[in-house]
Amino acid sequence: MPEPQADAQAELMAEAFGFYAENILTRDHFEAVLEARLDARFAAQDAKFEGRFGKLEKTMLLHTWMLGILVVVLVIPQLQAWLA
Repeated sequence: MPEPQADAQAELMAEAFGFYAENILTRDHFEAVLEARLDARFAAQDAKFEGRFGKLEKTMLLHTWMLGILVVVLVIPQLQAWLA
């Protein structure tokens, strides 16, 4: 094989192997990328749940106050009438 042809083939092989060497996925890299993606998804889910639970807590606080007012307005006068 002539030397220029061998040099051209060597350069092409080096370029091809260099491309694949840069794209090799190692187990450590895969685990790091997967863990980062999972952490991001869990953080998004946590934020979503925090928003929903915040609304529910406000609603429960409102209902608690409403029930308290009902007890004061309706139940206590009825108890006073029964015990008087």
